[in-house]
Amino acid sequence: MRHAKAFTLLEMLTVVAIIALLVALLLPLLNSARRHAQVSPCMNNLKQLHSALTMYRDDYGLLSSTPTWRVEISGKQISLRIYG
Repeated sequence: MRHAKAFTLLEMLTVVAIIALLVALLLPLLNSARRHAQVSPCMNNLKQLHSALTMYRDDYGLLSSTPTWRVEISGKQISLRIYG
């Protein structure tokens, strides 16, 4: 009866290096996904605000036109500019 051959140190180091390489490739993708997850609720809130302003204008006619807005994302800061 033969004994099962154990992994050599070189094989183990190769596996560890491959796993480290895969982790290094996936980390930027995970950070990007996290950033998109943070921006999504903010964009939803802005759309709700736009709808509210439009309905207010339609009901009371106090706003001259529908305001236009633009979201600017730079680094970790999200800013809103309303024109109009």
